[in-house]
Amino acid sequence: MNKKEVFLEFLKELTGSGFTVEYGVGQPGILLHRFYEDHFDPPLMLHLDPESLHEHVRRMQEGNGPPDSVSEALTLLSVHVQESVDTRSVDRRHLFARPGGVTARHDPDQEGPPWEQR
Repeated sequence: MNKKEVFLEFLKELTGSGFTVEYGVGQPGILLHRFYEDHFDPPLMLHLDPESLHEHVRRMQEGNGPPDSVSEALTLLSVHVQESVDTRSVDRRHLFARPGGVTARHDPDQEGPPWEQR
C-alpha cells in the first residue's frame, strides 16, 4: 500500500472504532469530533498526516515484537488513540503518536514529556 492508501485505511480504522473524523489536505492532522457518545468541541487534533503515519507504522514494524502487517499496526495504533482519548485530561486536545502509544498534550508546540506540561 502507498502512503495515501495506508492513511485512508487508518481513517477507516478510526471510524470503525467509534470515532467521527475529518481530514483535509493541508491540515496538521486528523480532527476527532466524537468518540461514540463523547462530543469534542473543539475537536481533538491527532497530529498525523499521510507522511508521518507512514513513518510511524514503519517504526512500529521495526520495533520489538512488531505487528505482522500494516493492518495490524493500524489497528494497534487505533487502540492507542482510544486509550489516550479515554485517559487524557480534558484540556489536552493534541494527540501525538510516539513509540509505544499516543500522548495527549495541552500545547502542540511544547517539548518534553506530557506530565511535565502545564
